Amino acid sequence: MSRQDFRQKPQKPQKPRHNWLFRWSGRLIKYFCLLVLGFGLVTLMAIALGFLPVIHFVFPLISQIARFAATFLLFLGAIATIIEGLR
Repeated sequence: MSRQDFRQKPQKPQKPRHNWLFRWSGRLIKYFCLLVLGFGLVTLMAIALGFLPVIHFVFPLISQIARFAATFLLFLGAIATIIEGLR
């Protein structure tokens, strides 16, 4: 064996690499959950304070936002999974 074989530094174990889509889909899911919790707290406060007309305005808005966000996150997660599978 030559001297160069002994001089090589030990290699660090590599971290599993995730693509940006995989990382961002997790963040988006977290922010979506925070958004839903925020809307839920606002709705509960409106019920507690007696602003019933606000509830009739807020509930349809929440359902439209939740439907869009859930569909978007589903497609984003599917694309991220496919990209990770191809690596």
